[in-house]
Amino acid sequence: NVVGPRGIQLQSRAMRSASGKRPDERARALIESEWQTWQGRDVCSLDGRKNWRQLLELLRRRRRVDGEVFIEKVLGEGRHGLTLRIWEACSVPLDLHEPDKGIYLGMRVNSKRQVISYFVRDDEHGDIMGNVRGRVGKYREISADRMLHYYRQERANQWRGVPEVATMLERSHMLEGIVQAVLVGFRVASCKMFAIKDSEWSEPGIGHLATSDTDASDASSANPQSVFGDLLLDLEAGSAPYLGDKDVVPFDVSYPPANYDEYVNQVLREMASGLSVPYHQLSGDTRDINYSTARELK
Repeated sequence: NVVGPRGIQLQSRAMRSASGKRPDERARALIESEWQTWQGRDVCSLDGRKNWRQLLELLRRRRRVDGEVFIEKVLGEGRHGLTLRIWEACSVPLDLHEPDKGIYLGMRVNSKRQVISYFVRDDEHGDIMGNVRGRVGKYREISADRMLHYYRQERANQWRGVPEVATMLERSHMLEGIVQAVLVGFRVASCKMFAIKDSEWSEPGIGHLATSDTDASDASSANPQSVFGDLLLDLEAGSAPYLGDKDVVPFDVSYPPANYDEYVNQVLREMASGLSVPYHQLSGDTRDINYSTARELK
């Protein structure tokens, strides 16, 4: 899960003789020197935008987020004759099924259920997001010996990767709804709305405290005679308007609810459990842990 400051490095073990008793120092130095050169951004990646460490970091991140990533070995390119091209999960279509041709989930398999090739989106027949559908001819077929499928297999018959965040997506959606509801509650509570009671009215009305001329003009444009009448008030801080014989009924909303923090923390704990990460790392809440505990949980 950690790429490190330089990524995966090569240490040559070249030997002078077949018996393996005499190390070939010259060959080792040459191989390791060429490895260092190959790690440059204009050598190891086909698009020339990522060096070796950046490429590894991208693979690690996409595997966790998308559940899988595909690495094509492009031969005959670059100074060393080998570069890598990254294909995201959406590039190998999940909906490409032709069982009569042995194609399942965008992969061709043989009678032994071994993957022999992958189908990737052809740039000439799709947009940048990979939105292409139809016959197999709209995809480019890449042999399995030139494609690395990086994913975590958890079931015997699993063909494609599952995002690690899948276990907490429902909780994440639930938490988003809670935060939005609390935000609406805060906004309603800050409006300081009230109702005005008058025995002469045949219909109830709603009083609105306009805090500026703009608010007053916006509120009065919505049929003021049937709803507000002439009771639209333009108030300033510290003012005390006189309403005559009318009664004011406060409309008070208490927010946030008393158990809001407790509920949010519980949802975050469930999300942390689903991601297999410590709660304090996910939430950033370090109030209940000490230095020693934090080191143990890393």
